[in-house]
Amino acid sequence: MLKTRTIPNKPRFDYARQKARDLLVELNITSFPVDPFKIIEAYKDSILCFSWSQLKAAQGVPDPFHLRQKKIDARILWSPKANKFILVYDDEQRNPLRLRWTIMHELGHCFLGHLVDFPETEIKQNNDNQYSEKYGILEVEAHWFAAEVLCPTAIFQCFTNNGKPTISPEYLSQLCLISGEAARKRFDNIFNSKGSAPKDFILRRNFYHFFLYEQSKALYENLTVIYSFPEGLEYPPYNSSARRCPACHSYVADRSYFFCPYCGFELGSNYYNLSPFTLEDSTEEDRKIYELSPASPHVHLPWMREENGTSHLLFCPHCSSENLSNHKHCDHCGSPLINYCTAENRRIPNEARFCPYCGKPTTFNSLYAEVEDASEEMNYLCKTTVSYLGWEPYPYWDFMKSRMTDIPLRVALAYSHAYLNDNDNLIVLVRNQSNRNVILEYKDLFFSTLKLYDPTLTDLLVQVAG
Repeated sequence: MLKTRTIPNKPRFDYARQKARDLLVELNITSFPVDPFKIIEAYKDSILCFSWSQLKAAQGVPDPFHLRQKKIDARILWSPKANKFILVYDDEQRNPLRLRWTIMHELGHCFLGHLVDFPETEIKQNNDNQYSEKYGILEVEAHWFAAEVLCPTAIFQCFTNNGKPTISPEYLSQLCLISGEAARKRFDNIFNSKGSAPKDFILRRNFYHFFLYEQSKALYENLTVIYSFPEGLEYPPYNSSARRCPACHSYVADRSYFFCPYCGFELGSNYYNLSPFTLEDSTEEDRKIYELSPASPHVHLPWMREENGTSHLLFCPHCSSENLSNHKHCDHCGSPLINYCTAENRRIPNEARFCPYCGKPTTFNSLYAEVEDASEEMNYLCKTTVSYLGWEPYPYWDFMKSRMTDIPLRVALAYSHAYLNDNDNLIVLVRNQSNRNVILEYKDLFFSTLKLYDPTLTDLLVQVAG
């Protein structure tokens, strides 16, 4: 088929964002940082990828794809003869953040159809400057595509409280492994631009588990990449923004904490002994901290996290009584509904078992002990139930539970697990028959809500675990 399309007169930002979003969904990417090489691997039938030194050795040419001559880090071309895209990257580039972005940018030309749809791109590749201005439009689109894959607006624009961002450019850089300059531009585009990306509950569904359980671990482990090149010291606060507790091995992402919020161990002010650093220069103690075994996943109390970033308990974790958000204690059993430091009476984040500023137990400490016991019991019962049935754990269950607004339903789902069978039926395992009865009472409403976020589900089955 002849190529007849012409380069658009202005960048198609919505088109690039949609293509990036479709890629994340199609490949079921559910965590940060997004790895460009895993994307290439997923499309290995249509994209051939070579390093510069690999191609140089194989072909015996001094500068494959003229990367050094053009002073670029990567390049992608379309080969009609091979019917494939060919991507070459400079593996001697010392800045891994810059290289990740450049490779994703080049992939943008591929996924946006630039090399196949527009003949002008071939002219530009032959160093004809006649179309450089038009080609610049495609460069902007590829840049926008890279930004939306590595750091999607639809996800991070939700990080606000009372209209103000609750994250920083440094956070975007560290979590998504993009440069400081790129992170600052992304931050401005996400929070300060006039237009914003439409709400995307599928992307939020896919990444929900990551932010609930894996975010702090990713922030910590990404430090070794950031510190692997000279420019990595751009953000000194990184030294204290991700640490590990030597006692319980938990990841502590908040740089202001002096005590582990999960076990109360004193982290102290010497953050450097609790961060990975460049392993070349680290002491033996630094290495011990970095090589600690992973922490066990922490349970979460059954509260709903609102879109503006505030949270409150929807019901009492001790007696399951329904409570209003402004109550400090349960009307029925007196259990606390707001987390305070028992020594200083200051408000503490809900996930803290111990005050991160003085190390004393919080008011939620005893509640967490109860929740952990109940969770361990359910884990055992569910494992026993599904061990011989071949059901797969349902990856979006935490997100689905967060979508339920009816309090009795939330109570019934508090300790539930969900699985998929071969027929795409969703099997929900609950603690007792009373919970099952409540879910069956709400079944039509419940299942219709589930289908909004996962149309592949065929039916809802509810069983008592064990």
